[in-house]
Amino acid sequence: MVETLIDKPAKWLEGSGPEAATVVFSQGSLVRNLADYPFPARCNEEDLRTAEERILAALDGAGVLGQGQYYSLPEASRREAEFFLERQLINEALLHGRGARGVFVSEEQSLSIMVNEANHLRITVTASGLDLDAIWTRLSAIEETLANSLDFAFDDRLGYLTAGLSQVGTGLVLTTVTHLPGLARLGRILGLEQRIRDQRHVLQGLFGSINETAGDLYRVLNQATLGRSEEEIVYHLRHITRDILEQEQEARNTMIKEGRLSLEDRVNRALGSARGARLLELGEALDILSSLRLGHATGYLEAFTYRKLNELLIEAQPAHLELRQGSQEGCDDLTLSVARANLYRAHLS
Repeated sequence: MVETLIDKPAKWLEGSGPEAATVVFSQGSLVRNLADYPFPARCNEEDLRTAEERILAALDGAGVLGQGQYYSLPEASRREAEFFLERQLINEALLHGRGARGVFVSEEQSLSIMVNEANHLRITVTASGLDLDAIWTRLSAIEETLANSLDFAFDDRLGYLTAGLSQVGTGLVLTTVTHLPGLARLGRILGLEQRIRDQRHVLQGLFGSINETAGDLYRVLNQATLGRSEEEIVYHLRHITRDILEQEQEARNTMIKEGRLSLEDRVNRALGSARGARLLELGEALDILSSLRLGHATGYLEAFTYRKLNELLIEAQPAHLELRQGSQEGCDDLTLSVARANLYRAHLS
C-alpha cells in the first residue's frame, strides 16, 4: 500500500524553510464535522461509511483526489498504518479508530486529509521551518473549497463544533517542532514549559515526555481555538516560537563560551557512534541526530545537510525500518537496532 511513499521523502523534510536550523517543521490542522452526522465516536458503521463516501466525493469534485492518493486504514497492515503516523500524515485517533476511515496524502506529502478520526475531517498541512502563514493560507483555501459541497457543524456563538473542547471555535491547531539542545542542556525546559502554558500554549516532547524526550525535539501548539481568530492563532504561535528561538540561541552561545571543547567532544562522539555502531536503539539514534544537528548549526560539522538529518529522523523509526526489511508483522528489537545502525553507517559515513 505504501510502496509509492516509502522511497519518496516528504517535501517538508528538505530543511529549506524559514528558521529551518532550529524549527524542523511546522504543521497546521483544521478540524471540521458534518452537520447531519454525530461525531465519529457515536456513528454506527453505516454512518461512518456514508460520511467517508460524502467527503471523498467532495474531495473528488474539488479536484483534490487527483493530486495524490487516498488510503483506507482498514485495508492497511499494522506497520503500514504506523508508517503514516511516523510520517506525520495521521494521528493516534485515526490509527486506533474503527470502521470506515482513511487518509488522503498529496504527492509531495505536505497535505494530508484524515477522514473519520475523532472528527469527520481533519485537513493537515506541513511545511519546512517556521512557515505558519503559508500553512494557514493553504488550509483556508482547501476548507473554503470543501465548504461549497459539505455542510459543516457550526454554532453562531461557539463557532465550529468538534469532538474535543479544545478545538471548538476555529478548529485550527498550529504546531511548530523545535530543536532545543541548548535549553535542554542548561535545564531550562521546565521553566519554558510554564511560561508557554501561561500564554495558553503547550510544550511537549516529540519523542517521550517533557522531562525525558529523545533528540531534544519539542512541539509547541495552541491550547485552545475559542476566542481567537485564525490570524491571532498564527500571530501568537509565531511570536512564541521566535521567542523560544532567541532563548535557544542564547543557550547555545553560553554552551560555546563556557564549554567549547565539551561541545566539540559531544559532536565528535555522536559522529563516531553514527559511523561505528553495530546496534542503535531509537532513543540513542535520535540523540545522535540531535548532536549532529547542533554541530552543523554551530559550524563544527559541515559535512551534512538539514535535509539529510531530517530524513534520517523519519527513516530511523520502527515502521519505516520494518517495511524496508519487508516485514508486515514486525521485527524484534535486536533486528531493528541492527537495521538502524546499518542505516546510519550508510548515510553518515
